[in-house]
Amino acid sequence: MMLSTQSCLAGFLVLSSLCVLEQCRAFSSGSGFSRVLSPSRRPQASPASTGRSHSLSTSWSRVNMKNEKAEQSQEALQSLGDFHQGSWKGHATSFTVTADVAAGIVLKKKSPEYQVDIQLSYNPRGRLSINEVYSWQNKQGNEQEPLAFASTRSLDIADSSVDVDAVDASYSLHQQQQQSSSRDSNDDDEPSAEGEQQLQQVPVDLTGTEKPVEFAVEQCIAVSDDERVRMLALYGVKQDLIRVVVCNEQRVPSDSDDDAAAAPEGATPLTVTDLLEMQTDVDRIVDKIAGQIKGIDDDGNESNRDGSLSSPSSDDRLQQLQESIAKAQSKSAPQTPPTMSTSKRDDPSKRDDQGPLLSRHPMSLLELTSGAWLGDSIIRDFPTVPGELQSASTKGKGFGASKKGNSYNDSPPPFGSWAVGVQKVARDWLWDFGEEVRENNSAGKCMGAMMEPALSQSRAGQVCENQSLSRRIPKEERMVYIDWNNGNNGNSGQVGFLLGSVSIQVPRYLTFGENRKAFYTELCVYQSTTTSAEDGSSMNAMSLDDDSLGELPEVICSRICRLYNTEGLLKQGCTSFYTLKRFGPEGGTDGR
Repeated sequence: MMLSTQSCLAGFLVLSSLCVLEQCRAFSSGSGFSRVLSPSRRPQASPASTGRSHSLSTSWSRVNMKNEKAEQSQEALQSLGDFHQGSWKGHATSFTVTADVAAGIVLKKKSPEYQVDIQLSYNPRGRLSINEVYSWQNKQGNEQEPLAFASTRSLDIADSSVDVDAVDASYSLHQQQQQSSSRDSNDDDEPSAEGEQQLQQVPVDLTGTEKPVEFAVEQCIAVSDDERVRMLALYGVKQDLIRVVVCNEQRVPSDSDDDAAAAPEGATPLTVTDLLEMQTDVDRIVDKIAGQIKGIDDDGNESNRDGSLSSPSSDDRLQQLQESIAKAQSKSAPQTPPTMSTSKRDDPSKRDDQGPLLSRHPMSLLELTSGAWLGDSIIRDFPTVPGELQSASTKGKGFGASKKGNSYNDSPPPFGSWAVGVQKVARDWLWDFGEEVRENNSAGKCMGAMMEPALSQSRAGQVCENQSLSRRIPKEERMVYIDWNNGNNGNSGQVGFLLGSVSIQVPRYLTFGENRKAFYTELCVYQSTTTSAEDGSSMNAMSLDDDSLGELPEVICSRICRLYNTEGLLKQGCTSFYTLKRFGPEGGTDGR
């Protein structure tokens, strides 16, 4: 019994010593000591340090975002100025529709030829603006000779919510009548000057209407290097569509372009340094240029360079220099026949990519429904409320409806502050060869900003007027008028038009009142590849009376649209590019 008690006591002592050794090992490591804590007792970062690190990361992300927006704004502004600055000439076609869809297109007019000079500069407020100077000639009354007229227009880039595609320089903007703050006061007998000020609009001779404009949307597509198409949708004081204007404009060559075109092809221009060298040391400049040219005489033998440049007179040396340059030009210039085209894009000898030539393609409902339109869309999503104003916006208190939030009129967002995205898009048209027509839109995978659902909705409509098969009207002047949704949605109904190679979709009424709704505007230009190399002309639009169509050209569509939210603010702008994939063996689809 004694032995068992002693053995139990010894075992207890051994177990206690082992526990003490384990605790010592936990506290000791090598020659030093390091405290080991459980995860629940480890020191946590203080709230101040956590907030400081979070604020630093947030500030850094804001700096990167500002740098990206600044670079994006600079690229868009550079593209806008490089393409559109200068002089343009063209004609404007204007028309309108009434509430009675049976009346069709009414008051169609064509303006006299005009010229518009465009320049980007700063306005008196110190903000960047687009300045336009219009000049044209028109007869007034019983005058035999036309009179010269001029008009100016200035558009603030920020106030107009300018949307620019930096790739092809297409742009869109809007103008809105500013409501005077004095109208909210009790003194209604003396309206302020701001309330009486009208929008600076395109001249009346171009728009074809003298009615006051409350809201205007302008969209422009760069068709080629020297051609562009503009569309203006004008809305009156009752928020109804009063006029649609389509401007086809060609670039006016400047003096420098004329000098460059007059110079022989392959000529080597002399720099300022070369001219100074020529004035000071004629011998050295002659030897410099002649050394780069292999002297060959008319018989094909190599000429004696020392003997040909041994004239003691400076005039003789200059004459010899001109002869050497002319001989080099005649041997290096390509022997290509002249073409009928005058633009750099249309002239094969001046094009770098040597791709297919594109020309305007008159579109009809028959060809519009002959296949599926597949392409890509570049999306620019605008902030609804600027970031600087988000903290200042407060909810309404007390009775009554809350005040309207901050808008672009109060503090417009900086130019180029949109988020960019790319998305696959497709659309197809269905037509029963009568009055019923339907447009189906769909959007696929995207990167970055996503297209709003309102831009990819399908719609049905009624063909109110169709001039596609009219032989007495030129193809570029034939029109199609579509009343989308058949007017069932009241003010939200859209109207669509086809005018030659241009298609338009705009709302019949704006919805800025209490029952405001989102709306969008659209401009499309159709082009096709040239199929005849002899005359440089493309095939015309499909028609039912063509027996021998031959090989159909490839048709593409350039589209630009603007989507507005329920407050009448620009929410999204996008530029899309479609290619027509025809049904059947020619288009590579099975028609399903």
